[in-house]
Amino acid sequence: MVRPFEPSSEDPATYVAGLSTPERLVLAQVTGDVVELLGGEESLYEYVEDDEQDAPGAESDAAGSDAADAPAPGVGDEAADAAIRELFDGMDDEPVRAPTDPAVRRLIPDASSDPEIAREFRRFTDDDLRAHKVERLLLFAQMLLEAAPSRDESRQLEFRVQRDEAQAVAGALADIRLVIGERLDLRTDEDSQELYDSVTASWGAEGDVESGEENLDELLDDVAEDGRGPRVFLGSVFLLAGYMQESLTDCLLRDFRREKRLRRT
Repeated sequence: MVRPFEPSSEDPATYVAGLSTPERLVLAQVTGDVVELLGGEESLYEYVEDDEQDAPGAESDAAGSDAADAPAPGVGDEAADAAIRELFDGMDDEPVRAPTDPAVRRLIPDASSDPEIAREFRRFTDDDLRAHKVERLLLFAQMLLEAAPSRDESRQLEFRVQRDEAQAVAGALADIRLVIGERLDLRTDEDSQELYDSVTASWGAEGDVESGEENLDELLDDVAEDGRGPRVFLGSVFLLAGYMQESLTDCLLRDFRREKRLRRT
């Protein structure tokens, strides 16, 4: 299974993880799907079936819409809203519609609970925000595909991230998880725990991502054979991306704290 990020013994400014060839290819494929999604194309299993329904119901869609429509923290101040309206007054650029796909709205949420201000912010920030997210997703995909594939599918190949690229990679992993979480209708901690339990059971381990005997490519073969479908596949990628994001963020935090201590001395 994936080896978490750790500082390189040769270069502390480099973080090194271990990924098998199938894990790299799956992550690169899903990353490409998220890039397409930001470009306006439907992708990444728009509807993920579970054991009890063929497609998401109206209740699930409503929950996704409510989550996407939640205002950003710190907005809603009347004086600030008035100042923003004045700033945008007289500008006549074409309006940009809010995404109809709940997953894209998780990536590019409304900036305000006020519909007018939200539309204006989206008009002036949507393109740049999409471009920024696409840029770091493409960087992540390029890094995943840099190493030559190994014929030994269980062999872990080094995945190296420079410190100055680590925030972009962590951000790309976060975006991947946001999209998958929306597709899987994850709303509560209980939903996430249920997904974790079902996926790690497929890995042959309880509660420990590292101790599973199967690697990701073997799991995907099993999914295809027994008909568990895309939910287990996406759940596996969700956990894999989260494991990488968490360990990479830990590396960044350790370095930040160490540098902070050094500045105090």
